[in-house]
Amino acid sequence: MQELLHKKSLDRRTQSRHDADGTVVAQLLDVSGNLAGRAVKADLANISNGGLSFTMHIPKPETARLLLGRKMNLQFMVPAHGDQQKMGKMGMVVGVRSHPFDEYTIHVKFEKA
Repeated sequence: MQELLHKKSLDRRTQSRHDADGTVVAQLLDVSGNLAGRAVKADLANISNGGLSFTMHIPKPETARLLLGRKMNLQFMVPAHGDQQKMGKMGMVVGVRSHPFDEYTIHVKFEKA
């Protein structure tokens, strides 16, 4: 499928993605850029230089939809030279995909530094 999208120039990704194992701690930001609400832990799904995705349980579909366009603070671990390094990034939710049993994949694009 990815090959077909690439041939048809429909793949918008500019960075290669890598499957990721681990936990991400995500917290929404308010319009002023301050942390808002409580942080939630979720399962990291994949990561690239431009962003990441994670899966989490969200009981209400409307709550999941409200995440689109919201900014988040993200804390996660990445492998570095045989060890794990803690990373902190800001990003914007650019996609929300539903899965069975109220599971959602949240796609976040990192802000440019």
